[in-house]
Amino acid sequence: MSIILSYYNIHWYLKDNIKFKENNIEKKYLSLAKKYRNKKFPVVEIKRIIDKKIENTKIDNGLIILLSNNSCNPCQLRELKNIKALLDTLKFKISVYSIFVSNYDYIEALRLKKLSNITRNFYYMTNPLLAEFNFLGIYPIIYFIRNQKIISTLIPIPNNESFSNRFYKNIEIILNKN
Repeated sequence: MSIILSYYNIHWYLKDNIKFKENNIEKKYLSLAKKYRNKKFPVVEIKRIIDKKIENTKIDNGLIILLSNNSCNPCQLRELKNIKALLDTLKFKISVYSIFVSNYDYIEALRLKKLSNITRNFYYMTNPLLAEFNFLGIYPIIYFIRNQKIISTLIPIPNNESFSNRFYKNIEIILNKN
């Protein structure tokens, strides 16, 4: 009987310890994301991967996701999927810019676009400003922007889908209020 109780005590201790560590990681990432809040997002030129048409990052209402080949590809693919799911649930259209910022590498950007199965426009940078703007150097990073001002930022946590889901749910609530 005492062996069974010891097993359950250890099980609950480990479960509580893991939950405590996850909460601390979430707090750390939320604190890092606050550094971006209310900052003006830079307007820079970006190129579409498919036709190399030049556009810019001027946004009234939308999302920008910065991507890299130096980062967590599973995280990047998950966030691209989450953004697609958000767009599918919204009753109106918002701008979304998926921008590959690492090494200005067209081939790597194209590879990530194909891996993610993205049908909307996908971009890559020709200018280092966005890479410098991500002063944490963590990819992917997602910005929710209104009138060129950052409202909210997501720095995804590997293996924590619920953290990302809360971010997109909050965006959906904000957008549906207006």
